[in-house]
Amino acid sequence: MLYKKAQVGETMTWVVATIIIIIILSFSIFIASINPGKDKDISRLLDKQSDLLAKKSLVAYLLTENIYNQLKEKENFDKNNGDLAQRIFKELYEKDYEGVWLGFIIDKIPEDNNYFEKEKVGSYWGGIKKEAYNYVLEDIQLKEGNELRLILTRK
Repeated sequence: MLYKKAQVGETMTWVVATIIIIIILSFSIFIASINPGKDKDISRLLDKQSDLLAKKSLVAYLLTENIYNQLKEKENFDKNNGDLAQRIFKELYEKDYEGVWLGFIIDKIPEDNNYFEKEKVGSYWGGIKKEAYNYVLEDIQLKEGNELRLILTRK
């Protein structure tokens, strides 16, 4: 009998606190719904256009022996580094991606090579907006105006 007032007081405190929290939450939801903007539309978000494993593979490939220096000087693949690139990128990524291309971009122009067909990722070169095409793109600049680019197009 002595503790009944304390129980009622504590219960009322929790009820009032819960009601206040519900009112604040409702007010926040109402304010957020008043201003519907395009920044809330998650259907417009781009697909993932980078792949951490692909980036690490590209960096690891360039760190293999003296491949970075060879590619920087020659601006093309030779037998050794081209075959290694094919083994690394085609064998690893052709299961998950429709097209795999690794090559040089010299003064913003993709260069043909004997190891990767540009046609497999051809629509990327055809001027399609980045937002409209599902791909992964990784670049590493070798020197001014010369970069090594990996393009993986999704299935």
